Amino acid sequence: MPNPGSVFEGTYEAKQVQEERPDLAPTPAEYQTSVFSVKSFCANESGPCVASALVTYPDFVPPPAPQPVVLDFVDGRWIANLALPSFSCSTVSGTPLQASGWQVSSFEQADGVDDGSLITGTGVTHAGPPCLKEYSTAYTFTRTGPLDPVMVIPSPDELPPLVDSPGSALSGTYDLDLTPLPEPGNVNAQQVTESGNYQSSCTRTGDRCVSILDAETDILPTLEWADGAWSSDATYASAPCEDGSGQQQTTIRVSLTNNDASTSPAQALTGEVRKTYAGDCPGEVAWTIAATRTGD
Repeated sequence: MPNPGSVFEGTYEAKQVQEERPDLAPTPAEYQTSVFSVKSFCANESGPCVASALVTYPDFVPPPAPQPVVLDFVDGRWIANLALPSFSCSTVSGTPLQASGWQVSSFEQADGVDDGSLITGTGVTHAGPPCLKEYSTAYTFTRTGPLDPVMVIPSPDELPPLVDSPGSALSGTYDLDLTPLPEPGNVNAQQVTESGNYQSSCTRTGDRCVSILDAETDILPTLEWADGAWSSDATYASAPCEDGSGQQQTTIRVSLTNNDASTSPAQALTGEVRKTYAGDCPGEVAWTIAATRTGD
């Protein structure tokens, strides 16, 4: 019996439908339908596979160059996690802000289908602070025929293997304890205790990951992993000073490391949160972070 991951092969019509919300711009019509030309490779009759695809947009004039996409078949699903160049948002007053962005996607065969002719799934776009936005896009892949021989698709068997990244170790439920550092500016800083569940997604090369906290808190909501540490660096829009003396702009920087890099999931992590205020009321406050895993 062939590996189930081998069935994602051929030419597909792909349709995407983004969720409708007042704060989201609709997907341009020319991007709503695309053509996926897909080749798959499975090294064994069971286990992981890799799919290599070229994406074209027939409704776009002039048509852009075909876009290469790689999907990995893991545990019955095709996944693709992409770090986006940037994400733009704005405040209620229209002040533009920039944040890091990710799209985390997962696809599987439709119910009752086992030949790869109909594949469905969802891509979730995450924007980190200061935007802190999340929305989903539904995808449907319908096979329309075999591969067009004019499409030169990168050979999936020549692609590097999926990397099991250390950045995926931030996974599960954690207690987060923030303790004010003994610094002059920390006079009014308070002890903070929260808990929540982190789920991490990594690029297939394993060099970057994103960890999303599901708790309703603005404490460490989104962290990115690279170079052995999780971090966040966000500058917020100007706001009134607490004493009413003018305007200030806040930058929040977070760093967090796994106390034992050999363990996954990470059981204990430590780091620092630092808030810097610029403008008419400058200052800085900081906390140490202790994150302790309490469950899945």
